[in-house]
Amino acid sequence: MNKRTGKCTVEMFWAEVAHFGWGTKTTDCDAIKRDILERWDDEFTEGFREHCDAFEHALYEKVERYERANDVSCECGDDGFGDLLSHMVGLGKEYFEACMADPSIVVERGQRSDYVEKFSYGIPYTAEAPEETLEEAMAQARARAERCRHPDEEEATEDEILMRAYSRLLGDRAEVEPRYYGAWARVNARELEALMDSEWGDQFGGDLVMVVSAFADVAKNEPEHMLKVSKKVHEALDRIEEKRHEIIAAEEARLKKLRSLSHASCENLVGDIEKNFGGDREEAC
Repeated sequence: MNKRTGKCTVEMFWAEVAHFGWGTKTTDCDAIKRDILERWDDEFTEGFREHCDAFEHALYEKVERYERANDVSCECGDDGFGDLLSHMVGLGKEYFEACMADPSIVVERGQRSDYVEKFSYGIPYTAEAPEETLEEAMAQARARAERCRHPDEEEATEDEILMRAYSRLLGDRAEVEPRYYGAWARVNARELEALMDSEWGDQFGGDLVMVVSAFADVAKNEPEHMLKVSKKVHEALDRIEEKRHEIIAAEEARLKKLRSLSHASCENLVGDIEKNFGGDREEAC
């Protein structure tokens, strides 16, 4: 398909839906999103989403009225109903129009759970503030993080702020921005390094070292290096997670005796003896 820029007409919308082949060629939202990010500009993407939302809403009203009038239900819950409607739109113009003409088609598919989550997930979100500089976006992201931070939470790191700034500037296009992954890798690498330097670090063998090294390459804003070792990194991360849970279970067992002491019960025991057997706490002291 060609590049898409500017206004998305209804005809263009259905042409693109047919191109994706939802339910026939694919139900992979991520593949659809990658295709969109490569071919569409933000204006076309926003127009496409508006059409998709409008068609889903129109179908929602049709089906809801049909359910009430006929005392039936799609039987798929609120979230599932949204997935179902999106699936119907994704199946293309002819199928959508058939559903609008006869909503029982939608109801019966819902009852059979004959739909996939979720066509509209493949539509990227566009930038929140594309006109800002990186410095301005970071300032806004930092201010928002501070406003939303719980008193018990640590402050966001500069790399976490950088990730949020790229999302603000690029929307879902941050997913194909190497610098976004560089910041992400540095965030995770610090956590892994802290674990490596902890009292439990030796229990993970060479897995922590290998993953940290792989993340260090990504941290240089070169995510393609991960592709060469991604399988080994996945395997190492699985072993790290398994070992982490083993350590947590052992620590929980070790601390169980310390946690089992009920200070309140002990206090109540002493207090009730004083109260019910005529003692006086101050005199006893």
